[in-house]
Amino acid sequence: GDNTTPATLTIDAGTKVIAPVGLNFLVVSRGSKIMANGSAAAPITFTYDDEANATATTTGRWGGIIINGNAPVNGCATGTALCELEGEGSTGKYGGNNAADSSGVLSYVVVKYPGQNITPTNELNGIAFQGVGRGTTVDYVQAHGSRDDAIEFFGGTVDMKHAVMSNADDDSLDWTFGWTG
Repeated sequence: GDNTTPATLTIDAGTKVIAPVGLNFLVVSRGSKIMANGSAAAPITFTYDDEANATATTTGRWGGIIINGNAPVNGCATGTALCELEGEGSTGKYGGNNAADSSGVLSYVVVKYPGQNITPTNELNGIAFQGVGRGTTVDYVQAHGSRDDAIEFFGGTVDMKHAVMSNADDDSLDWTFGWTG
């Protein structure tokens, strides 16, 4: 639940998370956390169920990862006390007033063949950080073969270190709504 029933999803190092082909995606709602803490020897991989048949041009076989946070975003009318926006693909609300908000950890995480074009202007990315705060750790991440952007920031204050973005159909790195990481 959006800021009402928080949960923590913990994914062990070396785990491979497999999604069926199609509009399937992982959403972390505001107030909840993902603890995906892999290692160089045992990264966490998110991919699709037919990865064995991927080619050099394969992209967008599943929806990707969306993390919604409570950090500030731009895009609301002047004077709005609490700016909240709705994520693309109806992936939930994001934004708030807590720049230090934590949505958990993505460390040594590889996201392969994500991204879906729902419509030409409503697209899911490889990894979408939507209003994610600087209390979140993002370090050693890769997004490969995304149909839209590999990684996109929608506002928020999260920092990112050691990122690889490869074979995206659109932007490798994109940001909007005032990201200040």
